[in-house]
Amino acid sequence: MGRNLFENLLLYYFELVEVKEEKLIELIDKVPEVMKTAFISTADRIRQRGMKEGTQQTKKQAVQNMLREGLEVAFICKILEVSPEFVEQVRKEMEV
Repeated sequence: MGRNLFENLLLYYFELVEVKEEKLIELIDKVPEVMKTAFISTADRIRQRGMKEGTQQTKKQAVQNMLREGLEVAFICKILEVSPEFVEQVRKEMEV
């Protein structure tokens, strides 16, 4: 319960406040040794989530550009390694 609460609080903090990497390292140094593992694993999860969201946004922009150029859905899926449903979702968002 305590560890789970700690991780949730960290997630909440990092989502509210943009923390630069230098500040994160400084914070990690101040965390007691027994909590460091949880702190670092939570920070890693947040970083991975951000990378995944960034990748999705980049793919979304690429799909938009390819659709504007008139490329076929099958070709877009093959090149960007996305599903036809993802391409159609992006197409619908472009129409709005």
